[in-house]
Amino acid sequence: MMKITLNYYLRKLLAVSPRWRTAFGDFKTMEISKFHRERWKSSHPIVVPHRGFIATVTSTGNCEELAKSLGCSLKEANSLYKSTSANNTAAEQLKKNIQFFKESGLTSELLFKNTWLLTLPTEIIAPKVYYLKKIGINSLTIGLLKFHLMQLIKIVGRYRIETETLDKRLVYLADVLQCTTTEVLNVIENHSFLLTMDGRKMTRLVEILKDNGFEGQELRKEVILLKCKEETLLERFAKIREVELTPVRAWMLRCSEEVFQKKLNRFLKAKEVLGKHPDCASYLADRLNCQKQYVHYIVKRNPNLLSIYPPKIKEVLDFLFDIGFTPVHVVQFPVVLSHKIDVIKYRHRELTEFGYVPKNLKVLCSPAKRYQRLVSKLCSEKIKQRTD
Repeated sequence: MMKITLNYYLRKLLAVSPRWRTAFGDFKTMEISKFHRERWKSSHPIVVPHRGFIATVTSTGNCEELAKSLGCSLKEANSLYKSTSANNTAAEQLKKNIQFFKESGLTSELLFKNTWLLTLPTEIIAPKVYYLKKIGINSLTIGLLKFHLMQLIKIVGRYRIETETLDKRLVYLADVLQCTTTEVLNVIENHSFLLTMDGRKMTRLVEILKDNGFEGQELRKEVILLKCKEETLLERFAKIREVELTPVRAWMLRCSEEVFQKKLNRFLKAKEVLGKHPDCASYLADRLNCQKQYVHYIVKRNPNLLSIYPPKIKEVLDFLFDIGFTPVHVVQFPVVLSHKIDVIKYRHRELTEFGYVPKNLKVLCSPAKRYQRLVSKLCSEKIKQRTD
C-alpha cells in the first residue's frame, strides 16, 4: 500500500517539476516507471523527495493500515496514530503486530484502546502474551504486558493456583488507593508484591492503616507500608497515640526500632520543654516577653527558627540570660538561637579573658572570619598594653 501511494505521488509531482532536494540515494529503489526514470536521469542529478513529504506519505499508509485492521474510520486511525508512538513504526511491522494479536485472541476493540501494543517488537511481546493468556487477557489485565517477563511469570504462577482472580485484586487496589486501574498498574510496576501477597493479610493491613489516617492518595505514596508486619504497625500506632505524637509520618512506621525509639525520646524531651505551650512560637513569645505576632515577624526574617529543637532553644536562652543578656538582646539578634551552644560558650569565655564585654549578641553569632579579626585586634591591643 505504501509503495503504490509513494509511486503515485512521485509521478504526479514529476509532471509539474516541484522543488526537490539533492541527497544520496538509489533512484531505482523508488520503483518509478522506466520512462520517468530515464527522463529524470538524463537531465537531473540523483534526488529523493523532501523528508517531510516521505513522512506524510508513510503516515497515510500506516493510518490506512490501522483503519483497515482495527475496523475504525480513517479519521479515528489518524488520531490514534498521532497520539501514540505508532508514527515511528513501519507499516509492515504494524500489520505483523495486528495479525499476531488477532491470532492470539485479542479483539480489535481491545487493540483500539491499547495501541501502544502495536509499537512493540513481536519477539518481545509474544512470550508475555503466551503466559498472560493462562489467566485471561481483558481490559484490566492487558496493562500487565508492560511488565518485565519474569515479573509477569511470577504473577501468573500465583493466580493460576489461587481462587482469587487477578481482576478482583486490581479492582480492590483501585478502590483502596482511590485511583483508576491504569494508575494501579503503574504503581504495581514498581511494587509487584501487591499482586503476589496474600489477600487476607493485605485486607487486614489496609484496615489498620485506614483507621490511623493512611488511605487514598496518602497510602498510594507509601504503598511500601503494606509490606510491614501487622504486629509492628499496631505496636507503633499504640505508642504514637500514647505520647500524642503529631504528625505521624510514614517513615516512623517502616524504620528500624532503634530509629523509632530515638524519635519518640526526642519528641518527649521537646514536649517536656514546651510544657503548657502548644508550639515553639508560643514558647518563644513567653521567654522573650513579647507577643506571638512579633515572634511570627521574627520568623519571617529567620525561617528556620521554628524548626530548631526546643531543648536547644531552652539551653541557649538559659545561658544567655545567666551571663547578663536580656530578652531584648535576643530579639535584636534571633539568629543566635540557631548557633551551636558550644561555640557561644567558647566565644564568651575567650572574650572574657581579653576583658571584652560585648554590648549585644552580634559578636557571639558573627561569622568565623569576622570573629577572628576581632580576636586578633584584641590580642594586639593586649600585647601593646604589656609593652607599654
